Amino acid sequence: MIALLEAVRTRDPGFAVLRRAVRVALAACVVFYLGRYVLDDTVFAVYAVFGVVALGALSDVSGPPRHRTRTLLGCLGVGLVLVTIGTLVAASTAAAVLGMLVVGFLVAFAGVGGPRFTGVANGVHLFFILPCFPPYAPDTLPQRLLGLTLGVLALTLADRWVLTDPGPPGFAHRLREAAAAVGDHLDALLTGDDRLPERRAEAQGRIERLRLSALPLGERPAGPGRRDRGLTHAADALRAVHGRILAIADTAGTPPTLPADVVVALAAVRRSLLDVCAALGGVGPPPDLRPVDRAIARDAAARLRRLTAPGGVAELLPDAPLRVAALEALHAERTLVLATRAAVGAPPPPEAAADTGPDGPFWYVCASGWSLWRRRLATHLTLRSVYLQNAARLAIGLAVARWVAGGLELQNGFWVLLATLSLMRTSVTATRAALVPAFAGTLAGAVVAAGLLAAAGPETVVYAIVFPLLLVAALAGGPLLGPAVGQGLFTILVSVLFAQLSPAGWSLAGVRILDVAVGGIVGVLIGVAVWPSGGRREVRRAAARCLTVGADGIERTADLLTGRPRAREHDSPRGVEEYRLLVLFDASYAQYRSEPHPRRDDPVDWLAVLGAAHRLYRGSAALRRRFADADPLPWPVVTAGMRAAGHVTAERYRRVASALAVDELPDPGPDPGPGLPEWVRVAAEKCDQVDHPEAMLRVIDLWGWLSWLADDLARISAGAGERSAQHGLDVDVDP
Repeated sequence: MIALLEAVRTRDPGFAVLRRAVRVALAACVVFYLGRYVLDDTVFAVYAVFGVVALGALSDVSGPPRHRTRTLLGCLGVGLVLVTIGTLVAASTAAAVLGMLVVGFLVAFAGVGGPRFTGVANGVHLFFILPCFPPYAPDTLPQRLLGLTLGVLALTLADRWVLTDPGPPGFAHRLREAAAAVGDHLDALLTGDDRLPERRAEAQGRIERLRLSALPLGERPAGPGRRDRGLTHAADALRAVHGRILAIADTAGTPPTLPADVVVALAAVRRSLLDVCAALGGVGPPPDLRPVDRAIARDAAARLRRLTAPGGVAELLPDAPLRVAALEALHAERTLVLATRAAVGAPPPPEAAADTGPDGPFWYVCASGWSLWRRRLATHLTLRSVYLQNAARLAIGLAVARWVAGGLELQNGFWVLLATLSLMRTSVTATRAALVPAFAGTLAGAVVAAGLLAAAGPETVVYAIVFPLLLVAALAGGPLLGPAVGQGLFTILVSVLFAQLSPAGWSLAGVRILDVAVGGIVGVLIGVAVWPSGGRREVRRAAARCLTVGADGIERTADLLTGRPRAREHDSPRGVEEYRLLVLFDASYAQYRSEPHPRRDDPVDWLAVLGAAHRLYRGSAALRRRFADADPLPWPVVTAGMRAAGHVTAERYRRVASALAVDELPDPGPDPGPGLPEWVRVAAEKCDQVDHPEAMLRVIDLWGWLSWLADDLARISAGAGERSAQHGLDVDVDP
């Protein structure tokens, strides 16, 4: 027994899976035994136990206990409506198929609301699937609704009072740890600490833990609300702060040598990071934006003083990369402060009015909950949305499975739809991979179930005794031992359950095999016919569109900073389109990372591509806001150089976009290389001769932004090179 417990502990640290299985099994047994053996009402018993199984086993209800309670009670309300509708359409196969198509799509598409909705989608589907099969018995609707209600309430009470689970720390906790690690790295950089390499590695590791692919579904901040948007925005801003600190560390040498004004700017970032950590940890007030704004203003004033001093430009340029990176770190920290305030529910500060306006990056802070939902739904009402594709694929699969089960008059056709629901994945590859262990497990479980039914015969007391043990085993077996074991145990459980409702023989196990086979085949066929590539194709298409639109934004921004009037035209609509494309890219990337990939890993570093797309959008928007009324530059040769540099960078991004769109490795082409571009040198000389400090600021800021974008391109191509060398590839792995 001790050895068994140690083996379980190894696979299930803290016994989280086992404790959940015990909670669900206890609730299921209480309501099932009440209905079957106390009230002698099989309809009540079936709906009560399936209410527990739907939300306790087939759903992922995560978060703190109070959030789980709200989710369960909300699902109960939806379930009562769906059971009623399913009961009324059960008389007609055509009505049931149509209802399955509509309900299947709406429930699945609700996943745009984030993990809380995605996690319970399978369970909520079950509330319609179960009653939409014959017999048509509307007179039993009260027992069905009462059974479902007591089942969900029993599960809710067990979740709060039996072997309670406090839930995962959450994304805010991870974000706080990452911000603390980045702050420690920055502190070591500023003080010349010998532990700088260790601090750098720790910060990099914490930043990596913010990847969506490294997060359980329930921890992902993917909802349309202000808090989730703020957390996502904060994570992106923290990556930007970390990236600029790395750039400064790499440029400053060993030991690091930093100009005094760079030290002052980074010290302000360090203090602000401490405030962000305190707010995210719930031990401090929301971070204050004013210290960061004052630091940005001081930095701008210092640069202007230096630019207007005799020989100041020549003195400023050698350390310009460090100063530009420090300024970018300050602006990224400003974004982090505003995003953290949104994440902790703090009101926007008055000095951030432009940021929280309709065209600002934090527009969502002042928007109502309904408008946020409406905008999220409108964004994903396109065939390019993986949410819409998944919802349509699943709805069609369930409708076809219901038509097949009804047309063939399969015994217990409900299990056909359950097999389709549980086996269908977001790509045909994933569906096919899930079908093999499911069928193997079902076959093995059916053999065991047939032997048990043949041996026990009509002795229901035997089934009543083994039922709780099988429940715990089935609920824990899948997560701990794999899908094949889970399917096998679930097959035995189903046989034992139905053997207590009506006389059953060994043939019941064979029916279960047939149902899984039919449901799985339907799932595979629909998966082949309806968007079979899943997120793999969409992530490439979305990335290419984002980078292409972003490349246009580079040229518009360069035009604006040189004073070209037409660069201001149609800026807001383009910004809205860029944001919509980013949302679709985020969703496609998240799904793609959750799917299995045939043969070998994708050689593209999609997180680097996603980060570049975000910086294209936000960096361009920030520069356009900062220099919205820029006059024409006084130096025609510099104007031509800035526009040419913007065009070259834009063309490099278009080249990467074109490669991604056709499944080739991204190659941005030749890098202009380090050092000062000629147009920056000319601007410095002209500014020394005739004082134009504001114009010189535009030159330096555009140069800094284009340098950052070049760093992103280098990271994308380096990631592709490393992966292709590792796998011996010069084209994509799955053409």
